[in-house]
Amino acid sequence: MLFKFVFVIVIGIFIFHGVVIGSALLKGEKIYVIDVNKFNDIETYYTTEYTIDEKTKCITFKNLIGFSKKKTVCNDYTLTEY
Repeated sequence: MLFKFVFVIVIGIFIFHGVVIGSALLKGEKIYVIDVNKFNDIETYYTTEYTIDEKTKCITFKNLIGFSKKKTVCNDYTLTEY
């Protein structure tokens, strides 16, 4: 029973990601994937716009998936454009 519940949650998360990213692509916007290295883990964020501070090299962006309005990352991150 627990396996079915977890399976449905995981499938739902993939569908939600697909809908959010697909709607941005249908609008003609570029999608940027920001991977942030956190010790033994990587956090992935999706955005359509970002700014990089020239002095600190911190990146500020609005996460498409999630509830945070704006997020700023100053540590090790990778930016990929789709």
